[in-house]
Amino acid sequence: MLTIQNISYTHLNKDLLFSEINLSVNNHSKIALIGNNGVGKSTLLKIIAKELQPSYGQIAINTEPYYVPQIFGQFNHLTIAQALRIEDKLNALAEILNGNTNEDNFNILNDDWTIEDRCIEALQYWQLSDLDLSQKM
Repeated sequence: MLTIQNISYTHLNKDLLFSEINLSVNNHSKIALIGNNGVGKSTLLKIIAKELQPSYGQIAINTEPYYVPQIFGQFNHLTIAQALRIEDKLNALAEILNGNTNEDNFNILNDDWTIEDRCIEALQYWQLSDLDLSQKM
């Protein structure tokens, strides 16, 4: 679950970008963040991904977020799973399914048993079903 409470962000030049944003998102929920250019969508996502610190407010999240920036080509050297920061979970799931019940694999997977299915479903939804999570971006 993701909970954002009273998040505000002020640029280094002291311009307020946004203030008092509140949001709750349940695990495995799909949401959209829409708005005009320059209103702070990417900044908010960077705050959630812990790449930026908010000026004020709190974020509570029970999983490691990932943020894929809009810069073309930045992840060409990574697989899709690496860019999404899910490679370790996918590897742990594969190990468990192949009989390696090492406790480390269960800790890495963190009960996220449907992660591969959800990713494949998302790729199909975006009409990218010909892509494999292990292929390069």
